[in-house]
Amino acid sequence: MSVEMWLLRFGCHLGKALLLLACVMASAKAEGVGNADEGVVTWSLTAQDFVCLQDSQACSTAGHASTRGAVDMRPCAGESAGKVSVTASNQIPACFFEYLADLQGVDFASPDLLWQAVKAKFVLANYHYSTQQMIEKVIDRNIGEVLDAATLKKARGELGLWGQFETLNGRSIKHSTDFKAELSRSLAALGERLEPYRAVMMNQARKVHRYDAGSTVQWQPLRKTEGALAGEVYGFMPFWLAAEKRVIDFGAQTRLGYYAVSFDERGSVTHDEPWRALNGAFSQQIGKEGGKLDMVVYRNDWAAWARLSGADKQRIFSTLADDIVKRVEIPRSHLFSRLKPYLTLGLSDAPVLGDGVTLYFEHYPQDAESVEAFTFLLDALSNKLDANRRGVSLNIMLHSDEMGKGIYDYERLHARVAHPSKQNLKTMLLVMLQEPTMNNKKQLRFAIENALHGEQRQTLLRHTVMVLSFDGHNVPQLEDDIIYAKDNFGGVGFWMQPATVNTNEVNATIAAKLHERYQP
Repeated sequence: MSVEMWLLRFGCHLGKALLLLACVMASAKAEGVGNADEGVVTWSLTAQDFVCLQDSQACSTAGHASTRGAVDMRPCAGESAGKVSVTASNQIPACFFEYLADLQGVDFASPDLLWQAVKAKFVLANYHYSTQQMIEKVIDRNIGEVLDAATLKKARGELGLWGQFETLNGRSIKHSTDFKAELSRSLAALGERLEPYRAVMMNQARKVHRYDAGSTVQWQPLRKTEGALAGEVYGFMPFWLAAEKRVIDFGAQTRLGYYAVSFDERGSVTHDEPWRALNGAFSQQIGKEGGKLDMVVYRNDWAAWARLSGADKQRIFSTLADDIVKRVEIPRSHLFSRLKPYLTLGLSDAPVLGDGVTLYFEHYPQDAESVEAFTFLLDALSNKLDANRRGVSLNIMLHSDEMGKGIYDYERLHARVAHPSKQNLKTMLLVMLQEPTMNNKKQLRFAIENALHGEQRQTLLRHTVMVLSFDGHNVPQLEDDIIYAKDNFGGVGFWMQPATVNTNEVNATIAAKLHERYQP
């Protein structure tokens, strides 16, 4: 055989082999759990989003949203109210945004949570009792037997948006309670007219946060106030805010959830550079201030999960468990941390970067095989973390309406948080409340109480942390939620703080209410 012929045949075989390898790799990727490189998704409505939703033509150039004083109420109120509908350009009548002003810049973990917060703005009963009292006083001072335009105008001047309902003009209303009932019905009807805009609003609100390996952490852990808080106080900080100077007060929270890392189709943790960037002065300072640092593992893409066998799912989660533990147990790089085992003559282990892990698997499938695979992952993580005897936390993050379903079955969750054989492991359920929280927190408690009894009920309640998306404005409701969490659950948590409200002022408000109402 000539050299040329041999090379030709070798090239053909090599080409076939490479083609086969490419097909295998493509098939393997298709059998994974989806693409983890798209970043982390949250939902929020910024000032620019408000402009885009009201006027798409001005969207590219506008830099601010309409103010309350500039909002035209006529497209939503009066005789034209029933004619509000989705326009050809999907533009939303400007009047709606007066009600949503307090949500501007407030971040939510899912579109459902944001939409519930939007709808809650059109429920009069959602507003705190002090607001209800204010309405009664103003109306009682101005109301006559017939509610005329002049009275409505005067009430609007004192109540803001509450007095602007032209449909009530000329109605015979003799008492503030009657007015409140009419106002509540009108407000609810207005909220229903927003429903056709849900898709376009959520599409505009969707924010994808990309990983930046070069970002420098500017967060500063401090303990501004002395004295321990009762129960767990959990706070989330996202990687995309790492470059912003933020003071994290461990006098007002016990644990910080770093949000987030993800994993690829093989179960390998991806984009862990921002997590590793916390190593050094930041992690050392957290230890000095008595705080704890958790790594949040996040995923919301399960499109290919159904095509996997039960064995494949467990194989992926086996790799994931190993990778999570490796990241959590990265040795701290600070010199004192490295020397600690020697300085204590071997009595203390070298400190590691993480104090725990929180799993947030948004919209995780609830079929039997997927539930079994998730149980496998939790068992693997529990065994690995407990074996190292460092006293870590393994937390599960979920939405309140997921409680009792699939992997969040009440009996299953109780068994998970109880685990008496795991002496070095604590498990908490971080349950994100829907708006209005004044109702949802009670629904969560009653659901647990009705599902379990005696010690099981007590154990699950004391390992449940209700997580709030505080808008920076409704302080009376915040205080009410904090008190309720102390009395009924194992703690309270706070999702990322709004960007358009002074962050330090918001944090100071939260800290003050926690120390006032959340003492042992």
